[in-house]
Amino acid sequence: MHTNDAPANPKLSADQPADRADDLAAQVFADLNASPAHRRFDWEVVKQNQLRTVHRVTTPDGVVYAKQHLATGFVQRIKGWFIGNPAQRESDAGKFAKTHGIPCVDLFAVSTVNSGGVHSTVSLSHSIEHARSLSDEFSQPGVGDRAANRRVLGEAVALFLATAHNATFLHADDHAGNILVRKGVGGNPECHYVDVYGARCGAEVTRTDAAFSLASLGQWFLDRTSKSERLRVINRYVHLRGWPTTRATRRSFVRQIDDASKSRRNKLYRKRDKRILCGNAHFGRFALGGGWRAYITRRFRSQPIFTGAQIPDWQITGLADHLREVFGLSEYNRKTDTVTNGPGDSIWFTSNMRETWSWRWFGSPARQRYVMACKAMNRDIPVALPVGLAEKSSGIGIQCAKQMTARPPQCVPIQSLLNELPSDSKRALLEKTGRLLAMTFMRGLVVTNISPTRIEVTCLNGEEIPMWAGIVGCSTSIRLSVPTQVWLLGILATEARNCGLDDRIQMARVLRACVRTMGMGTQWKAMWRDICDSNPLLNE
Repeated sequence: MHTNDAPANPKLSADQPADRADDLAAQVFADLNASPAHRRFDWEVVKQNQLRTVHRVTTPDGVVYAKQHLATGFVQRIKGWFIGNPAQRESDAGKFAKTHGIPCVDLFAVSTVNSGGVHSTVSLSHSIEHARSLSDEFSQPGVGDRAANRRVLGEAVALFLATAHNATFLHADDHAGNILVRKGVGGNPECHYVDVYGARCGAEVTRTDAAFSLASLGQWFLDRTSKSERLRVINRYVHLRGWPTTRATRRSFVRQIDDASKSRRNKLYRKRDKRILCGNAHFGRFALGGGWRAYITRRFRSQPIFTGAQIPDWQITGLADHLREVFGLSEYNRKTDTVTNGPGDSIWFTSNMRETWSWRWFGSPARQRYVMACKAMNRDIPVALPVGLAEKSSGIGIQCAKQMTARPPQCVPIQSLLNELPSDSKRALLEKTGRLLAMTFMRGLVVTNISPTRIEVTCLNGEEIPMWAGIVGCSTSIRLSVPTQVWLLGILATEARNCGLDDRIQMARVLRACVRTMGMGTQWKAMWRDICDSNPLLNE
């Protein structure tokens, strides 16, 4: 992904002479082959993963982005034999887009380099002046009417996608980070594609292809826009594609997008869940000695933005010794179910110091809570941050375990807060709780210990945000079935009564907000009757 904060120098543009571009490319490639201490230009890594590294190179002529495609693994090398050089494929896709009038990043050089003993292919592209990602443009639309700016941006995105698809150009990874937006003529937003090395060019973009493309792009906007805003973009796209604009056609296309979105999210969540308890860029795994093994979370996705919790800094030397000190393994005792607060009451440690046969087969309760919190985090559901887990093995079982979670300092249980809020604020909090339940159900999480005691509330920017804490359960396919939802909501209603929250009106408001968020209209009354019929205690 490109981040184009600084304006490009007028001397460095897409229309510069070919010899000048070749001379600049030769200088950048020579600088890449040199050691970091002897480089002439300023190199900054803006994105890095196992497949590629994107550098922001500041030269006297302006800013250039160097994308280095790596082929370090056996699978990647085999894949390269069949699909070809990824840098050259991106260059060809960029030329196709430019020929057909599709705004796209301008790649002006491709080469093979050997930097630090690593064989890779590198592509160079110009900086797009005064552009930022679609996600940043949407989150910070600038001055003026926010709703009007978002409407204009949605129309620009629909026009951009329709233009590309009508020209038989299909991006392989449509998301809000691969589209850059800048102000064009008259102040209207203009969209540009980046990361086009996997684009499909020259083949007709069918409705199925378009549905997957819009579903991929709409993944980021699902929790940030209303249903009417998304439908407005879809209707505009259908009109610009020249398809029939009848109600039946639009409904059919919306169902295709919905099915594609569910399939994509299901695959994405499974991929994220496989990373848990493994050593990778998102999660860490360390042997601490004495039978102890620690699991930590390296990347917390958007959780700090959702809840305002402070994340730990794992970028330190001697991390294993630091974890041994943080978990207090040197002061290990055999107390049962101890809970202590960490520094500033923001880090909570939960220790389970008992040995049972069930731990040998199902893992410790601390591990179950940690894994479930990670799954909620992978689905962008507000949850107490799963910072880390430490387990002590003994033979074939787990002797004891410690879990570390991070909560905002102002986090409080929901049942105590409901007794203090005025009626209007209480109603708003109950509706937000219903939306939290709907988000959990729609993203395939089964919280088996669902209860008001597992819901905590934090205040962020003057707004109450409900979130999960200490949940256990499992994950399943996208959107739980209605009987499963009724069963879980029945448990929640029963637990709410046991906790002293026996107001049926409050529970009905939570249920109504939950059902309406899931798009089932007025079916909440029928579900409430089913819940009451399946739980006789609620009718007393």
